[in-house]
Amino acid sequence: MKIHNIYLCQCETILSGGEKFTYEVVPRWMKKYFCFNYFGYSKLFEKWEADGKTKTNSLFNIRPKVKSKAGMLILYFIIFFKSLKLIKKFKDERNVIISHSDAWPDTLFAFLLKLRNRGAKWIAITHMVLPSPFKGYKYVYTRKYKIPSFIDLYQWFNMRIFFLLQKKADLLVSVNPCDRKYLLKKNKKVKIIRYGREYVGKPVLNSDNKVYDICFLGRFYEQKGIDEIPEIFENLRKVYHKKFSVIFIGNKNNRSDQLEKELRMRGFDSSIQFLGPKRESEKYELLKKSKVLIFPSYFESFGIVYLDAISVGTPVVEYDLPCFIDHKSGVLKTPLGNNESFAKNLKRLLTDSVLYKKLALEGYLYSKEFSWDKTAESFEIYFKEI
Repeated sequence: MKIHNIYLCQCETILSGGEKFTYEVVPRWMKKYFCFNYFGYSKLFEKWEADGKTKTNSLFNIRPKVKSKAGMLILYFIIFFKSLKLIKKFKDERNVIISHSDAWPDTLFAFLLKLRNRGAKWIAITHMVLPSPFKGYKYVYTRKYKIPSFIDLYQWFNMRIFFLLQKKADLLVSVNPCDRKYLLKKNKKVKIIRYGREYVGKPVLNSDNKVYDICFLGRFYEQKGIDEIPEIFENLRKVYHKKFSVIFIGNKNNRSDQLEKELRMRGFDSSIQFLGPKRESEKYELLKKSKVLIFPSYFESFGIVYLDAISVGTPVVEYDLPCFIDHKSGVLKTPLGNNESFAKNLKRLLTDSVLYKKLALEGYLYSKEFSWDKTAESFEIYFKEI
C-alpha cells in the first residue's frame, strides 16, 4: 500500500497543531508504508528521504517569503497551478490519499487526484471548523455580531469549498470531539483523532525553581485573544501587588508591535520581553522556566500550546470554551471575556504553592496520555481495511 500525503500549503515553519500533526505522523507512517509526499517546500522534511521509503515532490526549492495575506493568496494560486503536473494515474490499486489541511489548494488537489484514481481511498483532514464570519472568533459563543473582513469571508469561502469537495472523501478526520455532530452532517464517516505531545523530558513542578511569572506562546492575531492581554494584566496589577515578569514567544508582526506598545504605555515596559519565535528545546526550556502559561484564545482547533505547557509542568489559565473539551487537567478556566476572573486565577497560581504543585503534577500526568505514536496508529485500522 502507498500513502500520498498532500500538504502543498506548508511552505513556512512548524508552528500550528496541524503542521505538527503532519511533521510527526508522516515519518511514523513511513516506517510501515511507502509514502509519496506533495509539499510546497520540502527542505523542512528532507531528513525523511534517508530511509528510501518516501518520495517528496517539492514545488519550491527556496522557501517562499510572504508577509501579507494578499501575498499568501497569490502564492496559493501559484502552488495549485504548479501542482497540476503531479496529478497522475497510479500504477496499482492500493493507494491512500491524505490531505493534511482544509486549505483549498490541498483539498482541490486531493479531489482531482481522487477523480483521476477512483479506486484510491481519500482521507480529508480539517483541524478546525471555523465560526460564522459574522460572529468571528471572539463572538462565536455570544449573541454579538461583527462586520466580516475580507479575510473572514475568504476563510468562510475556503471552508465551504472544503466541505463541498470532501464529499468524495472516504473518511473525514478532525481533532475536536465537539465538532463531531456538525461533521457528520458533511460526511457519514467521521473520525476524531487526538494530537500527541512533543516534549517527553522531565518537568519542573515547583514554582520556586522558575524564572518568569507568565508566558504567552502563539501567533499574534485576533483569534489568540491578544487584545485581552492588556486588560488582564491591568486587573492582575490590582490584585497582585508585586511586579510580575512576562515573556512572549512567537513570530513578531504588526499586532505584536501594537501589543508591545500598549503594554509599555501602561507601565509594563520593565517586566515584558518579546523574544520572537522559539522552537523545540529552546521553546520548552522557556516554558519550563515560566510559572504560568496564559491562553486567552477565543477559538482553537485543540490548542496544542496547552499540551506543550502541561508537558513541562507549567499550569495554564484559559477561557472556559467548548473547544477546550480535552483540556482537563493542569488548567484554571475562566468565563469568556471575564478578565477580572482571569487575573484572579493568575494570582492564585502565583501565590498558592499548594495549588500550583497540584495542578502542575496533574497536568504533567495527563499529558502522558497524549502520544504522536497513538495519533499515527489511530489510522492503522483504516489502512488495514484497504
